[in-house]
Amino acid sequence: MTRQPVSLLAFDLDHFKTINDRYGHRTGDEVLKTFADVARSAMGHEAILARIGGEEFAALLPGHDRVRAKAVGEAIATRFAQTAMNKVDGVVIRATVSVGLAQHGHEASTLSDLLAAADAALYSAKALGGNRLETLVL
Repeated sequence: MTRQPVSLLAFDLDHFKTINDRYGHRTGDEVLKTFADVARSAMGHEAILARIGGEEFAALLPGHDRVRAKAVGEAIATRFAQTAMNKVDGVVIRATVSVGLAQHGHEASTLSDLLAAADAALYSAKALGGNRLETLVL
């Protein structure tokens, strides 16, 4: 029996604290909702999207190999960056997201390890300036 691939995307909204501090928590909440809407619209119905803390999300993608998961993650990052969030005092707020990708069996064999591997890739994306997807290379 062949196992179907499973990938995990870890997301962290870039500079979210600045958005909250500058425009308020109500605006920050709208940015979070917008991200969730963009992410859900880019994933298939089999995907599981969860907010795992603050401005961090994770998406479990059953049936997605690395190539397909990368395409989904990059589509989410691109669409989110292109989405006007809110107008506050005449200023359009735009936000971006950093994404880390890990695949079951390659970087990890348990869900906990998979999340840790995707999180490590996410920190690499953040270190490279954000608004991008990175994959953990072992």
